[in-house]
Amino acid sequence: MLDEPKQVIYKLLSFLLGYPEGQDFWGSMADVEICVDDLPDSAEKSWLKKTLESWSICESADIRREYIQNFDFRESTCLYLTAHEYGDSRERGVALIALHQMFRMAGYEAQADELPDYLPWLFEFLAVKPPEMLVGELEGRLARVCHRILDNLSETSLYNPLICAALATLPQVNYEGETTAFPKRQKADLHQLPFPVDFQ
Repeated sequence: MLDEPKQVIYKLLSFLLGYPEGQDFWGSMADVEICVDDLPDSAEKSWLKKTLESWSICESADIRREYIQNFDFRESTCLYLTAHEYGDSRERGVALIALHQMFRMAGYEAQADELPDYLPWLFEFLAVKPPEMLVGELEGRLARVCHRILDNLSETSLYNPLICAALATLPQVNYEGETTAFPKRQKADLHQLPFPVDFQ
């Protein structure tokens, strides 16, 4: 049971950052709206309401298209924590293993079809983790990644207010740009590929 508003917001973030398709997603929107309305007034609530209001006047196909364009096809706005932190560095594998171990210590397992650094899963974990488990470091990492995503999203993006809601919920961090925030991030060396790559 989610008792604290912060837990509820983390659960909402987890759900709304999921792939926007199917009855499980769109059929739950009425319940999502009720949960948001029941939250105490806050910046987080305002951003969530703005998200739902902007989605309510759009076609589901348009929301799905923007999700794919931003979160599936763009590295700078993808939904994988360690991809932002490490890029193509081999250290990413070590970081993924560490997340797996943290989840297991808490009695949880990441979904078999997703990497453990998938943002919706991480927000879900923050919503249901044992209350005695300290997760300040993970929350700080998520905040820096959300700053990077927001920096690279269009201001008119349908997902802009949702990322703002995440940042309003997560602890404040000193973010001075991706170079400073993610010093270990390694870009792919495309010059070494034996064939041309065309990123749309």
